Amino acid sequence: MPQFASLGRVGLLTLQLSTNYGGILQMLALHDAIKQEGGDPVLLDKRARLETLKARLSPILARIPIQDLRGIRSKAMAARAHRRFFEGHVDQISRPVRSSDDIEKEIARLGISTVVVGSDQVWRMDYQKDGNELNYFLDFGGSKLRRVAYAASFGHGNWVFPARTEEIRTCLSCFDAISVREQSGQTICAEVFGRDDAQFVLDPTLLHDAGYYRAMMASEQEQRPCVLVYVLDRQKEARQMADQIAAQHGNLPVRVLSPSAREFTSILDWLSAFKNAEFVVTDSYHGSIFSIIFQRPFLTLLNSQRGLDRFTSLFGALGLSDRGLTDWDGAFPSVAAQDPDYAAASAAISRLRGESRTFLRDVLASAQNETV
Repeated sequence: MPQFASLGRVGLLTLQLSTNYGGILQMLALHDAIKQEGGDPVLLDKRARLETLKARLSPILARIPIQDLRGIRSKAMAARAHRRFFEGHVDQISRPVRSSDDIEKEIARLGISTVVVGSDQVWRMDYQKDGNELNYFLDFGGSKLRRVAYAASFGHGNWVFPARTEEIRTCLSCFDAISVREQSGQTICAEVFGRDDAQFVLDPTLLHDAGYYRAMMASEQEQRPCVLVYVLDRQKEARQMADQIAAQHGNLPVRVLSPSAREFTSILDWLSAFKNAEFVVTDSYHGSIFSIIFQRPFLTLLNSQRGLDRFTSLFGALGLSDRGLTDWDGAFPSVAAQDPDYAAASAAISRLRGESRTFLRDVLASAQNETV
């Protein structure tokens, strides 16, 4: 992808980054896509407005060796390692921001002309618990600030926060461009908020091909072929399914990649696990995406509590709907004996990647034109 002349400084706002692999990787992918399309990205370092007691204790407990009370020390150490990783891959990070006032000060200090909010479930309001939910609807800045949503997700297939509709409608009316990563998000934008111009785009991680991620892992060590299990919730089911699939693949070993910070895995090792797997069993959205990026056979155990629509929307767009299982009766899943149709999926990704890149390119170019 060629580099273009800078089209202005772009603030990137996403959910607070900690130990979420997908959250960090989608941020890096969007950061680099903005840069490749001519923007000068700055990560807005969002923090919770009100820190919990656990959050205040974490730095203290992280420094005390041996103990790991309620996993606080492990999580703090994992978050520190992840932060070192992404700080090494972004060009600039703002000072910590906890409120609209903080963000406005950083926008002024850094000369940011456009803020892009996304991706992940930034518009799922039950994920925001500190009273600053509207920050993710860009309720800050004056009329000269350009507001863009890239692959924002409501986290539900319908709007479930009617009490907040009017204030969010007001916020979204100020956006210069809106894109969402689920087709249901387009419907919500049109029918609830009067924005019938919202575009469907790919999750940022899919804006790049496998080569982009292989370059990150240039120094990785080879891993043994295995059936990889990466699940957030359905642990027992996933292991039983993986054992059956492993038996069908010559009794391959099963590797359980834990999301727990107590069994820490670096971001590069996490990526490598998907790249080298013979088969993947997951219930993770980004676990599914990286199975697709590396063209690994996979099955996803669908979980409505974590946002079912994002899976069905993605799989439907790529012709991979058969890879998602809502219910499993314990029998060997017949679809596991078939490889995904990656020829068709790759063609769909290529087309949607082009459309998604065009969306980014156009909004950044528009920002530049307004300042000339």
